[in-house]
Amino acid sequence: MKKIDLVHTTILIVAVLAGYSALEHLFYLLASVAYSAGPYLYFERLLYDALMVVLFSVAGGILVRNGRKYAGQILKDEPEGSWEEAARLPLDRRNLLLVLFIGLGLYTLIQSAPYVISDLFELYRDKVNPSVLKEGRPKTGSLLIELLRTTIGVFLIYAAPTLTDFVIKKIAIRAEGES
Repeated sequence: MKKIDLVHTTILIVAVLAGYSALEHLFYLLASVAYSAGPYLYFERLLYDALMVVLFSVAGGILVRNGRKYAGQILKDEPEGSWEEAARLPLDRRNLLLVLFIGLGLYTLIQSAPYVISDLFELYRDKVNPSVLKEGRPKTGSLLIELLRTTIGVFLIYAAPTLTDFVIKKIAIRAEGES
């Protein structure tokens, strides 16, 4: 397996996880429709679940369609020709850590981005049309947390090669010191 194939497989795994999240929100949407048949209409919950289904589905589709291109962009800082080197069956520690950091970053980013969009929309809606019944301050606690998660996801993707090299050097130093 070539290094680019390994990164591409990681991106496809994240796409499958996004598809799973879309399916999960689809079930929530169907349950919300069933519960809203009563006297109370949960329009906000219906809209939220529909938005999550669409966003996770789009994210999964984009990752499946453009996964190879994204893998090339992630590996752009790698030495020339290392993409085509076949990884040995027992994968070395560096490649496993690289894939782990990229996968964690993509999964975190895909999980948090829809919530950021939803919270930003809610914040915008509350600013444009403030309700008399709501408090004067909009709640931004979950938005800040989701923005932090999104930033961590982007950082993990961007810094995956650097983090991998750092961890490998620290592990190698400790392993030499223990021997």
